[in-house]
Amino acid sequence: MKPGLPVCLGWPEPVQEAWGTVIAVIVRQDDLEDRLVVERCGTRWTDEGIIGATRFQERYFRTCPAR
Repeated sequence: MKPGLPVCLGWPEPVQEAWGTVIAVIVRQDDLEDRLVVERCGTRWTDEGIIGATRFQERYFRTCPAR
């Protein structure tokens, strides 16, 4: 796995820096870079929520979240 840019979930707008908890890795089955999923403190994300929130960004890859 080579980590790419993290996916930050739970922030209302794009951020340059963030503190949170890594809750999953989006495994790209057809690419070299996987993505760390970071949730904002006080939020909870299900696998379905992660998939829904990242569908647009990950549409060109075969992906699945791994916890």
